[in-house]
Amino acid sequence: VSDDITESTRTSVRRHATNRPMRFLAELIGCPWCIGLYTSAAVVFAVWAFQPLPLPWLWWPAVAGGQMLVNGVDLKLDTH
Repeated sequence: VSDDITESTRTSVRRHATNRPMRFLAELIGCPWCIGLYTSAAVVFAVWAFQPLPLPWLWWPAVAGGQMLVNGVDLKLDTH
């Protein structure tokens, strides 16, 4: 949520968020924890499409947990 690549998309969604569903979407794409959860699902699904994973429904929370751990460390390092 802090990269330059998708900044124009996030800004556009926020600018056009006039109704409740769009405001909800704007909140989701602005939250690093939320976007990480959905990105993790997309990554696991993409890997699973090419290489079958055992118990794919367990890989998603594992990848999301790893992402959240890295994000938490990154946030701590930014404050120091």
